[in-house]
Amino acid sequence: MADGGAAEIDYQFKSMPKHPGLRHFQKGVSTISQWTSREIKQMERVFASLIHGAVPKDVSAVVRTVIDFIYYTSYSSHSSEMLRRLDDALKTFHKFKSVFIKYGVWEHFRIPKIHMMEHYVMLIHLKGAADGFSTEQSEHLHIDCAKQGYRASNRKEYTEQMVRYLTWHEAIHSINSFLLWTQAIDEDCSDSDEGNEMDEEEQTSTGPEETKLPFSNISVQHLIEAHRATDIIPALSKYLAQNVPQCCVTPTEHDQYNVYKQITADIPWVQDLTDDTYRDIIQATPSTKPKGKRKAEPAHFDCVLVHVSSEAESVGLKG
Repeated sequence: MADGGAAEIDYQFKSMPKHPGLRHFQKGVSTISQWTSREIKQMERVFASLIHGAVPKDVSAVVRTVIDFIYYTSYSSHSSEMLRRLDDALKTFHKFKSVFIKYGVWEHFRIPKIHMMEHYVMLIHLKGAADGFSTEQSEHLHIDCAKQGYRASNRKEYTEQMVRYLTWHEAIHSINSFLLWTQAIDEDCSDSDEGNEMDEEEQTSTGPEETKLPFSNISVQHLIEAHRATDIIPALSKYLAQNVPQCCVTPTEHDQYNVYKQITADIPWVQDLTDDTYRDIIQATPSTKPKGKRKAEPAHFDCVLVHVSSEAESVGLKG
């Protein structure tokens, strides 16, 4: 494990268990020749933990400081303490970066991007947070304005064809916007004439669609054996007693339940980053047997840490 190398890093990425919201690099990362900002962000989220044990400890420590530096710079706002940590991460990197030369990974550090790291704190003081200088938007526009136009050409004297392609698409976008605008005006006029009345049939047709159940009428025994919900009865009884005390239903082993494969939860971001929330997906699916052309699938159960009270603040997780 300590030998490292591209093959070992690829092995670590391939072995990473799948999780909603995290990209699974099934072929590793050494074969990627041109990275996008989104791919880099996905890689950074797990890189420090994946290389632990696959590379020497001093290399892992330097990589961790670089990732710390990247995350500090991506904050939407900065305090004096945060900028101090940003500067400390950079100093730590410069102090121990020679390990890459020591192990023959690199020969020098005369790299413009590394030099640019020296100016981040000063530029944040002068220009504000660096999250507005991301290249993600320009990369996306490169796809729309360059790649798609080139692919639509015959690859000969393609510049003029690309310009014509973009002109056509801009014209189509303009007429679509105009049609949507006129449609909205017509709908507003129609609503005002009808007095915003809607009959029962219309209310039924515009209602939300019912969610399809992946598993319906599942017995408790099947939940215990296939879904590994060994404590389903006592856990459900405790939940009902604490949260629905007026409920007179007592769960038993003879009951049947509808089961979903996943739930979504709106999780708050770290307070220092933003006040917004992001939607997390929690999955739990039993193993399936091969059937026809469909291959067997192993069971998948996401691990969830739930903060239920302020008392949990006194219990830290190390590592």
